[in-house]
Amino acid sequence: MKTKKFFSYIILLFVALTLELLLLTAVSSFPNTLIQENVLVSAEYLCEKAPFFHMSSKDSASRIDRYADAILLNIAWSVDASSPLLSAVSSAYYHDEYANENTNLLYAVTNDAAPTYEYMRYWHGSLVVLRPLLLLFSIKEIYILCAITLLVFMSIAAHSIYRNYDKVVFWCFIVSACICPIWYVPFSLEYMPTFLIAFASVPVTTTLLKKCPEKRGYLFFILGSLTAYTDFLTTETITCLLPLILILLSEHNKNSKPFNLCLKSGGIWFLGYCGTWISKWLLYSALTGKNGIADALTQTAYRTGGEVVPGGLVT
Repeated sequence: MKTKKFFSYIILLFVALTLELLLLTAVSSFPNTLIQENVLVSAEYLCEKAPFFHMSSKDSASRIDRYADAILLNIAWSVDASSPLLSAVSSAYYHDEYANENTNLLYAVTNDAAPTYEYMRYWHGSLVVLRPLLLLFSIKEIYILCAITLLVFMSIAAHSIYRNYDKVVFWCFIVSACICPIWYVPFSLEYMPTFLIAFASVPVTTTLLKKCPEKRGYLFFILGSLTAYTDFLTTETITCLLPLILILLSEHNKNSKPFNLCLKSGGIWFLGYCGTWISKWLLYSALTGKNGIADALTQTAYRTGGEVVPGGLVT
């Protein structure tokens, strides 16, 4: 990578981080009393089921994760509007390790419990959308909005593929969404961001390939950054692989080195992803004086070294 190009990515990362931090700070600036009623209704709704459950007993792919949703709502509720910047980087919420996260959320909102845990290793950028929505809607209504939004984004992506590629590509896209299966995605907030980013990248990718294909590296860098900003470690690679497939299909006759293209595009996406993620740890450390990097690395080692079981994670 040329020096000039490298510095352009550094500048792009700085701009992205500034906007991402400003947005989180902005949505942390209004008081919790404005969302209290909808958070309470949401907490009661989440407590009606276990944090993990299957929407269909006959379909193992229907497993819904409300554990992460309860945490996101708890963080949204625990924001300190008097210190919005600190709230944006610390992502604190009430946590009792002996209780499920849905009951923790209900306890937090009914007792106005002070935050006890800082979930600083993620950006939790989805709060930029979630917290304003809680001004008007409960979580059940937000799930409905998610379903409508996902359908719209997928339709736009499908239309773009239909217009710019062979019909077989269009049907492969539809079939892959069905195999996924996409209809369960809106019922867990954790699943939404990566799918929306991936679907939004489709028309952007097709337009970019027509007008300025040399700029596609910036697209992958931005996609990586947005993924780290909003994702809760779910299906993050979809935001890289979907546009990459479209580029490979567009250039299969003129690009004799598809493997190099995959390595380069994937590498740039990874730089945007890791750069944004690690920057959160550095920002937290700089603004709080605590060692956020050590905590993040410890938790990463725990997550990668543990074993996933029906009741959670054990080492």
